[in-house]
Amino acid sequence: MIRKSISGITIFAIGAIFSSVVAFAWTGPTQTAPNGNVSAPINVGTTDQTKNAALGVNSLAVFGNAIISTVGGYLNFGTTAGAGGYGIRDNVGTMEFKNSGGAWQAIATTTSGGGSSNAGISAQIFTASGTFTVPSGVTSVKAILIGGGGGGPTFGCVGGGGGSGTATKWVTGLTPGAAVPVVVGVGGSSGATGGTSSFVGVTASGGFASGSTVGGTGGSTSGADLGVIGGSGSNAGCAWGSASVTGGSSQGEYSNLLGYSFGRGGGTGAAAQSGVVIIQW
Repeated sequence: MIRKSISGITIFAIGAIFSSVVAFAWTGPTQTAPNGNVSAPINVGTTDQTKNAALGVNSLAVFGNAIISTVGGYLNFGTTAGAGGYGIRDNVGTMEFKNSGGAWQAIATTTSGGGSSNAGISAQIFTASGTFTVPSGVTSVKAILIGGGGGGPTFGCVGGGGGSGTATKWVTGLTPGAAVPVVVGVGGSSGATGGTSSFVGVTASGGFASGSTVGGTGGSTSGADLGVIGGSGSNAGCAWGSASVTGGSSQGEYSNLLGYSFGRGGGTGAAAQSGVVIIQW
């Protein structure tokens, strides 16, 4: 009888302990249903949904607009995220790209003082003086300078103006973010020499105007890796007052860029053309 009582007491004690564990392990609802429910998973509904952690997918198709709301965010490729990876990023409002193993650089440059640029092309073209802001990650550029053409004749039987010089220089040691002045030489007025273009110690002089029947001589260069003297204006072979002459051309590779003869000297009825500075990286 005593043994049966001990067994009953043991069973009762084990049951009491188990019930206590279950009671402490389970927490009842804290709000009246359906309040406090767990958020619904991503579904096919029309209501916007937000997930505050990473989401991994094998493929993603976007039928509409997409927004990366993080300022300074990255769109990386490969397996490395952030600045250490490669892809596209927002650098305080400036869109930049980075090739694998390369450096971050601007997709489109900001222009000023007559400069212009095209998205996706690492070049900036200045048709008027301004400032070149060195893009992020860039320390060297190729600069092509053409000065202004020499002015045409002020009266009949005077030769045409000479073309400008053309300078090409690989400029190194630049600091990303630095503002570098760019000077673009203007075409000379009738009887005047064309203006000089310059960039970081490299110059392309303007063509000379003529003061006689002999055409004006071309401009020269200084500080260039490759410098080409401009062409001379045509001579005036004429009777007094009936001259018809043409200006000399700049001899650079960009003398007819976009159909425009930068740095061409003036001739009869034709004004001298201004120069250009092209910066590539």
